[in-house]
Amino acid sequence: MLGLAPISAGPVSDGIGVVAPAVTPVITTDPFKSYAGAILGSTVIPHVLVIEPSSAGVILTLADQTTESDGSLLIEDASLSIGVTYLVVSFNDTGSDRGAKSYAAA
Repeated sequence: MLGLAPISAGPVSDGIGVVAPAVTPVITTDPFKSYAGAILGSTVIPHVLVIEPSSAGVILTLADQTTESDGSLLIEDASLSIGVTYLVVSFNDTGSDRGAKSYAAA
């Protein structure tokens, strides 16, 4: 019978030393609000683009993203780089509700 070690979410040894677990970069937006100023918690945002301004390249194209209860949107993806500032653009299907703001990935 083979004994298998349990999977751990903690630091992993590479045989030489301890290697920290990988961190996935995340962008946390300001709370989404209605035109009247009400926080839009648990609200579906139909379209979200994450753009790197220096290259004008679209890094992520996301659909139907749901805000957190506090109205913020968490965008977590390995294609982001920690410390890089991205332009986050959000809009509905007609473009009548839209927004754009810069955020640094952490």
